[in-house]
Amino acid sequence: MIDPFLRRYHALLLPLAILAVLRVIGFAYLYSRDPVQTDFAAMYHAAASMRAGFDPYRNNVDDDLALWDGAASFRHSRFLYPPIVAYALQPIALLPYPAAKTLWTATSLLILAAATVIAIRAVGLHLDRPRWLFTIIVIALLFPLLPLLERGQIDQVTLLFISIGFYLIFARRRDLAGGAVIALAGFVKLQCFYLLPLLLIARRPRAAVGMAIAIAAIALLQLALCGVWFNRQYVFEELPRISRFGETGTDAMRIDSPTIRAVNAKVPPGDVIASGKFQYHYTVLPNYAALASLVPYVRGVFNLAHLRLPSPVISFPLLAAAVALASYVLRRGVADDDGYGRLAIVAASMIIVMLIAPITWTTNLVWLAPIVPLMLFGPDLPNHRLVIAAAVVGLILLLLPDPLIYFLARGHLDALLGARYVAALLLLLPYALLIARHQPFPVRSAEATPASMAG
Repeated sequence: MIDPFLRRYHALLLPLAILAVLRVIGFAYLYSRDPVQTDFAAMYHAAASMRAGFDPYRNNVDDDLALWDGAASFRHSRFLYPPIVAYALQPIALLPYPAAKTLWTATSLLILAAATVIAIRAVGLHLDRPRWLFTIIVIALLFPLLPLLERGQIDQVTLLFISIGFYLIFARRRDLAGGAVIALAGFVKLQCFYLLPLLLIARRPRAAVGMAIAIAAIALLQLALCGVWFNRQYVFEELPRISRFGETGTDAMRIDSPTIRAVNAKVPPGDVIASGKFQYHYTVLPNYAALASLVPYVRGVFNLAHLRLPSPVISFPLLAAAVALASYVLRRGVADDDGYGRLAIVAASMIIVMLIAPITWTTNLVWLAPIVPLMLFGPDLPNHRLVIAAAVVGLILLLLPDPLIYFLARGHLDALLGARYVAALLLLLPYALLIARHQPFPVRSAEATPASMAG
């Protein structure tokens, strides 16, 4: 269905792609100026706190207002990442906050674009001009891209590490080095460590070994750079809290700060002061669903039975179940000898990680950008038309903006907004797993040449 459309309307693809890209750039410009970018604010001020000799995991507002991100209201900060991330971000904390977040936003777009191209090149997928343009249009319309920019998240960086890792694995046949680069992503977002067993399922044991060795090496580097105290604190104090509450907490954890009260008295509702002097809107993206993991929903079922389980207790069995499912589907081997097969392996791995991670933010779904060509142009599945239809529905769910879902939800916002992303991932996973099997499938009538597309 897509290829006749591309052949018929190929002349419109370039202007539509330009408009789609300009739309994203326009939102990026808006988000670099008006909102505080709460996630980047947490990272920036954690890095500034570490550089100033303070604890990046504590709310230092009463020690130095310049170290307050404008949103933290608990005794702990909103910084969730390992200490090496705060250490690595110290150079950007040298800039004034407005300049830092403008630079971060522009760099985020460039990194996301580079990661997407690298991932597609990594698997050896060759797209003609019309398919590239249509891919760009769809990626630019993925709604999770907007929260990524508005919140100033870091998921584009993890995607870059994963893309480079798979480039080394598939394009360069350097599995050890590829696994080592993927390990870097785990020290930014811990759920990326779940890729280790999935590399084994994908028949890449050397990549898994490289990832394991790199994890140990980077852990030692983090120990050397950040000290024993920060590492011990993060593992034994911060991680249990983060896995249970994220950046929030109980009422007993709230900070009674005269400094925060004094600042809040000076700004109108909905505005915040970052670094003690820069005033922004808290958010300009209304009706934003933050979470996109299956774990909170499973935990909610247990809560109905009065069983209060921490997220990791649910996440690890889900990982085991996902590994078992992937092992069964891929028991006859993996299709890593063609571009779509390789891309399906990458897609299945990243979808599984996002589904079963204790915390998957909606912004994390920008990981799906490189696998858009698989959703649009991937092979046919004989006798599995329902699987293809499910994948199409999953892609549509990713394109729908949250405000539209809010309008349709009418009173059930929180449940429906988050559930639609979980549903999208669950609908996309079967297609990715089946294509990843070592079994030839006919390519959709789409496999047109550039010449035929232009004609």
